Amino acid sequence: MAKQNERSAESRPLPAHVVFTTASLYERAGFDSGAQLGEYFPTLTAGELRDLLVDVLQAHVIPRLDQNVQTLVIPTVHNPLRAVYVDGNSVRWTAEAGQGPTLTPSTVRVRMKDILACARRRKLSIPDAA
Repeated sequence: MAKQNERSAESRPLPAHVVFTTASLYERAGFDSGAQLGEYFPTLTAGELRDLLVDVLQAHVIPRLDQNVQTLVIPTVHNPLRAVYVDGNSVRWTAEAGQGPTLTPSTVRVRMKDILACARRRKLSIPDAA
């Protein structure tokens, strides 16, 4: 069954954009626990997906925020990139989530061609049609 799902995911056309919810920077389970890009790149390992997610967020999401957000890359099976300071103020963390100011915009759309460029820089195996 898993192989069948992989094949159907591989044959689906890639979307023009992927939408990232910025509040996920405050959540352990944010960005689908670090696997948000998995449906588009089913052949990548979990580690490759997390590394790609970090690259995309740092290059294309964080710079578009209205706030100055400093992040920390965490080696975890969950969301690998967390906000630690927002406009110079420390984010308060519990085991599940952080508390900080509302991030704006609440979502950021990233072009798939920019995500693919990040994947190519990492020399990741990506769909040929991309």
